[in-house]
Amino acid sequence: MGTAKSHRDAAPADTEPPDSVFERVVERATRAVTELDPVRASWLGIRGRHDHFLADCSPEGTEKARNLFAELLTALEAIDPGRLSPARRIDRELARGTLSTLASVATQRPVWRTMPQAAMAEVLSGISVHLVRECGTPEKRGAALLGRLRGVPAFLAQAQRSLHEPPPVFTEVAILAAERTRRSLALALNDFVAGLPGSSLVRSLERTGSEAMEALAGYEDFLRSDLMPRSTGDFRLGASLFNSILREEHHTPMEGEELVMLGERIYHQTLREIRALAGRIRPGSNWSRLLDELQGEYPPPEQLVEAYRIAVDAARRFLGERNLATLPEGEELVYIRTPLFARRRFPHAGYLPCGASDRAVRGILLVTSPEAADSPARHRSLLRGHSVYAIPVRALRETYPGRHLQFVHAARCGRPLRQLFPSLLFTQGWTLYCEEMMRQEGFLADDRVRFLQLCERLLCACRVVVDVGLHTGRMTVIEAVAFLMRKAKLERADAVKEVYRCCEQPTVMMSCLVGKLLLEEVRDDERERLGSAFELGAFHDAVLGQGALPPDLLRAALDVPRRRTDREMFHSLARTTSRPRPAPAG
Repeated sequence: MGTAKSHRDAAPADTEPPDSVFERVVERATRAVTELDPVRASWLGIRGRHDHFLADCSPEGTEKARNLFAELLTALEAIDPGRLSPARRIDRELARGTLSTLASVATQRPVWRTMPQAAMAEVLSGISVHLVRECGTPEKRGAALLGRLRGVPAFLAQAQRSLHEPPPVFTEVAILAAERTRRSLALALNDFVAGLPGSSLVRSLERTGSEAMEALAGYEDFLRSDLMPRSTGDFRLGASLFNSILREEHHTPMEGEELVMLGERIYHQTLREIRALAGRIRPGSNWSRLLDELQGEYPPPEQLVEAYRIAVDAARRFLGERNLATLPEGEELVYIRTPLFARRRFPHAGYLPCGASDRAVRGILLVTSPEAADSPARHRSLLRGHSVYAIPVRALRETYPGRHLQFVHAARCGRPLRQLFPSLLFTQGWTLYCEEMMRQEGFLADDRVRFLQLCERLLCACRVVVDVGLHTGRMTVIEAVAFLMRKAKLERADAVKEVYRCCEQPTVMMSCLVGKLLLEEVRDDERERLGSAFELGAFHDAVLGQGALPPDLLRAALDVPRRRTDREMFHSLARTTSRPRPAPAG
């Protein structure tokens, strides 16, 4: 398996002469994303005229996208991987798997035909990138914003024509988002325009913004009165396609049935730990009552941002003192209150990176605090999510060594395909991996913090069961909501959001727990290989330096040998004496 060596010397860059054919495919892939998904290109930091445009949601645009991705997939499969350098061989497999999944899902569930919420998301994301990203002068951002706003009425009109019998759950998601999106974007646009010097640009933004908001209001009316009655489609992918995504995109041989076994096993293991810990914290206390009690301890609303700043500083300091990962030179984190238009996506806190193509080192931590217009119930629910015992875990998950550190390293890895097709199994799994790793290293010592951390792991296990259950027909939407309320102790509104996200984004919600377990397996295998030469910080630097690869491809990139297959590892965790019951009955 090779001579043991320290990962301090490992680097993702390859030294072999570039393969001209492969590099042409990489360039075509970058152009395709820029052309077909201009909003995503803006978030990636790819600068150009596309910053002024939205996607083409017409049937012709959908066909063009399908053909382009099919051509890219064919081109990649035509290249002999044995003639590529190791790094390019991994890039090829990463892109091939993702493109294969995109093609399969697009055939069964075309976005612009079946997902009315996608149009809302396109408008929100396309406008908000210019509002929150301070890339370029305000005037340049304003000009790009003006271009996107001008395109909103025609874009939404075409979106209406393209939709045909979407699943009712998707139309419900779009309706829930519509009014909030329109009102919050209008306020954000007013704030942005107020910061510009008086000019023709200001007048154009005001006029065009008003027209865009009218178009959004019209789209909302269309959703309620026209589309909802004819929303009769099925959101489920089915077991075959779900398992194909696991193989092709996530590079794991596990199937949905096995993941359900794993999720149920981890759930019960975690529940035993929660009950034992609750008994130590409050002898004789029911764990759900203890959860309610601990969630009731939170900072005053005006001190929320500062509470996160203190928690982030502590995590960053601990990371450096223990040499658990290298902090890239010049990296920076700024803190802002979550804008109104982003509160649905980030109900408590969230992270926004700068563009990977900018090789940027500045990230944004969003902290969601109550607004005057919030109902008393919403105000209470939001603050309970900011428990003083949850903030330390959430802070490290979103910043150090979580999303911020991971993204800053990924932005510098120098592999374009890894920026275009990052693995959700890695990015989601890394955050949960970091929580457990930091606790093992001594950071999260308070039993009450550990208790809420375990409750989050309990939710992650439930997500695996729900993710598989919804898309393979084991669960209905109503059963999934009830399952999360009962098993994870979620409030109904939060359970509905979780379920809707599972319906929209198959395999995303299971990625956190599954990715964490696979990353731990790679680490443990490497520790066994290197023995006393193993350094945890060096391993983390090597992992982060590869970008966001699925754990199986990460293992290949770092040349980490296997002790056992993924299936053997999963079955050792999920071993049961009898066949698991259907999830709703648990």
